[in-house]
Amino acid sequence: MTQRAYIVINPVAGVSRPQDIRAAVDRVLGQAGWALIYYETTGKEDLPAVVRAALAEHHPDLVVAAGGDGTLSAVAAGLVGSGVPLGILPAGSWNALARNLEIPGSHEEAARLWLGGHDLQPLDGIEVNGRMYFLNAGVGVSSRLMSQTPREGKRFLGGLAYIRTLFNELTGLSMRSYRVTIDGKVMKVRAVEVMAVSASLGGGGELRTHRVFHPGDGRVEVCAIRAKSFGEGVMVILRFITGRSGKNAGILYQRAEREFSIQTRRRLPVQADGDVVGWTPLEGRVASRAVRVIVKTGLPARLDERVRAQDEAGFSKWG
Repeated sequence: MTQRAYIVINPVAGVSRPQDIRAAVDRVLGQAGWALIYYETTGKEDLPAVVRAALAEHHPDLVVAAGGDGTLSAVAAGLVGSGVPLGILPAGSWNALARNLEIPGSHEEAARLWLGGHDLQPLDGIEVNGRMYFLNAGVGVSSRLMSQTPREGKRFLGGLAYIRTLFNELTGLSMRSYRVTIDGKVMKVRAVEVMAVSASLGGGGELRTHRVFHPGDGRVEVCAIRAKSFGEGVMVILRFITGRSGKNAGILYQRAEREFSIQTRRRLPVQADGDVVGWTPLEGRVASRAVRVIVKTGLPARLDERVRAQDEAGFSKWG
């Protein structure tokens, strides 16, 4: 029986052209005899619902997301509970999830993972307002960063657009009071950001730093990021990248296995996987191993080992 792939392409993500993505998939899957069904997003549809409808109509053996983190998250949300594996073609501005899952940046190389030797890495979801996300959800600098970085800047400057906005945000840093509830435990903290992280804090290659965010261990990390000034903000970022941990590293962690909430005194925007999705309070639920994504052989074992080593070394808790 002919195998089928359903390929979702975001035509305005990053700088990749839809025709180049199609050509890469055709060279890999098409030449291998697969039946290919393409869908280009409009930005107006309910993409998880589109994917669920495609599963029912076409019964694909593989679903591919070609776009940035928002596209990948929406396609993955449509796959929850289906058992159909997700293939990733990085085509966005930042590609945080693809970076942290070590997906090749070349479209053709990424596509060849689907046919060659590979593993299936489970991904934990974060459910917010009935919608599933797979990177992070937070309140603070991240939501302002997403809302103030225009799409045109993302498309033509890529990750540099976020960095430019980030430095603008750092110049006006102020810590706020947050009331955070994690699996029933209430904590208060002053921070510039409180973020629940499943797979990535920002996609800068965190898996190679002191803090491993395991994308499929059945829990998420709730991070409180503390900095009082532009200088402290820069130092927090540098400490995180270089792997300095401890009481003064600027980022504190607490694990959530079931649910969490983030409350603020006044309403603030909430971002999830790079999109502004509402206002505080942020109510989140952990969806353990909600989908499976195709990755390089050995990555799941390496992630497990990194987390074991990290747990033995300990980490900076808060609350």
